[in-house]
Amino acid sequence: MVTTAIETLKGGRHGSSLQAIKKYIGANYKCDVVVGSILRKALRGGVEKGTFVQIKGTGASGSFKLVKATAAADAASHTSRKAKSKMTPP
Repeated sequence: MVTTAIETLKGGRHGSSLQAIKKYIGANYKCDVVVGSILRKALRGGVEKGTFVQIKGTGASGSFKLVKATAAADAASHTSRKAKSKMTPP
């Protein structure tokens, strides 16, 4: 739901705010938006995984954008190369 909201809102270079994402989810899905802890956890998890980029703010507040597919693939391949190099014996 969060990915769809950010994709649809298209916040431009400033991203989509937490408040705008909440409003979109409340308007388009049958769920209680007051439970913001789930939304915040999803945003933080998306930033950690590399699905979203946080433009402004800290934690779950601020503005968020989707990461382009090529940038996410490059980041994933870079981390996998680091993991492989750590496994080699000294």
